[in-house]
Amino acid sequence: MTDKTSLRQALQLLSVAAVVLFLYRLARTVNVLTAACGIDIGGWKVAASVFSALGIVALSLSLTMPSWGARAAGLLDWVHGYRSYRALYPLWRDLYESSPDIVLEPPGASVCDLDYRLHRRVVEIRDGWRDLRPCIGRTENGFGTANPGASEESRQAFAEAARIRQALRAKNAGTVPEDNRDAGDFEDRDTDNFSAEVAWLTKVASAYRRLSNAG
Repeated sequence: MTDKTSLRQALQLLSVAAVVLFLYRLARTVNVLTAACGIDIGGWKVAASVFSALGIVALSLSLTMPSWGARAAGLLDWVHGYRSYRALYPLWRDLYESSPDIVLEPPGASVCDLDYRLHRRVVEIRDGWRDLRPCIGRTENGFGTANPGASEESRQAFAEAARIRQALRAKNAGTVPEDNRDAGDFEDRDTDNFSAEVAWLTKVASAYRRLSNAG
């Protein structure tokens, strides 16, 4: 019933600990009764010890979770953000080399303030992509395909990555199609949801890296 996430999770884990410790008591009772009756249950004797160990661990975690749960969640968020930051690098690097003006701070700056750096990387990728729009013909759909059975979003990410790759080649060659996509942005994306935006761009960056590795 509580709105505090760490407390709610602690109480849920405490419930699990209670069930496991009940199973320990049950297994211990079986061990005592079978021993008294001269019945050998073999390896099942260790069930009590297993339930006891699991129950103690679950109980200890549940009672201390409110004190460390928030920090652990923050660490996991940081790790996830850093992985996204690194995954976006190949796409960002090529866009930066094509349009150096998109970068607010010099490359290689510290990632201590990861949230800020990740936001900047997303913004810079967007700006670099917009700079490429005049190099993409409206009839171009890119090239390259996702793995067989890939989701629709994965196929869209591959198509987007292929268009970026084509645009970079066209810009380097000085080719500007007459009927180009000189306005707009990534199609059908909710840029107000930053987490969804990072997830989408990570898919595009992954597809872009695979296309680049394939030549």
